[in-house]
Amino acid sequence: MSPTRKSPPPGDEPAGEGFEPADLQTITDLETIRTMSDPLRIRILEAFIESECTTKQAAEAMGEKPTRLYHHVDALEKAGLIRLTRTRQNRGTLEKYYRAVAKLFRADESLFGQNPEPEQMLENAKGMLDVVRGLTATATQELEDLVARGEASGLAERAMLSFLELRGSEEDLKKIERRLKRLIRDLAKLAENPPTEGDKRLRLMLAFYPLDS
Repeated sequence: MSPTRKSPPPGDEPAGEGFEPADLQTITDLETIRTMSDPLRIRILEAFIESECTTKQAAEAMGEKPTRLYHHVDALEKAGLIRLTRTRQNRGTLEKYYRAVAKLFRADESLFGQNPEPEQMLENAKGMLDVVRGLTATATQELEDLVARGEASGLAERAMLSFLELRGSEEDLKKIERRLKRLIRDLAKLAENPPTEGDKRLRLMLAFYPLDS
């Protein structure tokens, strides 16, 4: 839900009014990834990407109670994923408007790469596990919402689900890995294009990980 934009009355604090989010922000630290991996926080972040709004307005658009969102909004702000853009006095209450700092977020490709320090490798692995839990829960929620809205026809037309165990030599598996990385880079470039009227949206979630040490 987009707030009505008016000149703030006397006494309002324009905390960065006129702020425009960046087209893309690359996340380079594990803690920020963990902060945004919660399914509800992903939905909240998407609401603030869509428009500048208050926590209450975001909650109304999401069909949630505002009291459920305040803690998560605070966490997103502390992580630098959203920022306060302005405040407005309304009947004795100070309304805080937020906006996402970017229109698109992505993790640095090297974030989960191998590290020579065993402790750091373990920490990175735990971080990836947190992200997997969050993204899986988000995908489940999105699919449940589609079914609840009676929009399951799109699932029959376009949804793909594959669960494979790949086997091959180290060279074969390296080739597959390189092909997947090229595909992801190409799709990421497509995702960076500004949205246009009539665009359709699809979600891609890909997991590729070793089953042996």
